[in-house]
Amino acid sequence: LEAEGWARDLIRELQDLRKSSGLEVSDRIEVTLEVPAERSAWAERHRDLIAGEILATTLEIGEAGQNMRTPATDLGDGVRVSLKKTAG
Repeated sequence: LEAEGWARDLIRELQDLRKSSGLEVSDRIEVTLEVPAERSAWAERHRDLIAGEILATTLEIGEAGQNMRTPATDLGDGVRVSLKKTAG
């Protein structure tokens, strides 16, 4: 239950980031999510929920900013994210 609550809070933060980044509601994105080790199992468990809610075509759990040409954004509590709009 605690893991799902964390995932829902993360979804809200990611939606806010989408909006502040100028993305449209319907834009599809690629996301790399960096989370503290103690939250990695939660992120993996709720990967599909998170991806579906934020319209991510891919959601990788790893080092944010590593594989994307966009800088990582710090969401707090050790969570960092890189996102970019998919082509098409």
